[in-house]
Amino acid sequence: AGIVKKYGEPTEEAKPHISANGTVTFGQGRPYLQIDREKLSGMLVGEISSGSHKDMELPVLDEDGAFLDTEKAARINHVLASYTTTFALNPNRSNNIRLAAESINGEYIQPGQTFSFNRATGKRIAERGYKEAPVLIAGKLVPGAGGGVCQVSTTLFNAVLLSGLKVRSRSNHFSPVHYVPLGRDATVADGIIDFRFINSLPHPVYIYAKYEPGRLTVYLLGNELDTPSAASVEETQELLKLCGMAQLYPKLKRDAIIYYGLLHGLSLFEINDKLFDKNEETLF
Repeated sequence: AGIVKKYGEPTEEAKPHISANGTVTFGQGRPYLQIDREKLSGMLVGEISSGSHKDMELPVLDEDGAFLDTEKAARINHVLASYTTTFALNPNRSNNIRLAAESINGEYIQPGQTFSFNRATGKRIAERGYKEAPVLIAGKLVPGAGGGVCQVSTTLFNAVLLSGLKVRSRSNHFSPVHYVPLGRDATVADGIIDFRFINSLPHPVYIYAKYEPGRLTVYLLGNELDTPSAASVEETQELLKLCGMAQLYPKLKRDAIIYYGLLHGLSLFEINDKLFDKNEETLF
């Protein structure tokens, strides 16, 4: 009965353990097994009657193995970047943050693969557990389904920037938000606005989103060989300052772009008020 109960629970993915020096190991996950109780009972009776103590193979009707197998987990061994934001303990907003964080947690992104926040979370609607909480529309906080989800996309966005991954699609809120510095937010809206990035690294990337009451941390885990250099992180921080300037002073956006381009030798262009570099990566 203990075995049937243990493996009859939903599949449990292996969880990452992060050490102080940034190394990552994974614990043991648990597969789902639908065990044939009647057949197992007969096998046990037979073993007891015969006095045998040999190993038995469980009679399984159906199974669902954990996605993160040993081979996949072995390729994830170090923290590439992390970012933490905090929030007030509003029950509905906290619920929405938790649900969205759980949705992106465990995403395993292969080299060259694009991650979509909207795809990972699905629709943020009441039928899926999301509750009404304040959302920022046209610069004003109004009640709306899924309020708080943008804090998850924003926290992920900041971790992505610090990891050296390439952003493919990202939009600011209409006005600044309180939980990140100016220009560091990434808004999302079902079917309209998405946050997407591509794994531009040689090895897979794993998203570990850790929700705690009042606190959300998103870790991007990968291979130690892909850990960003201090110089690249510093360059990213400089770009983020320009992002903040562009949001606060929209009329200076073009000047900020020209300055950044001259400083780093980039070829920049503008399409429909979106600014890109030569690799078609969104800057602002």
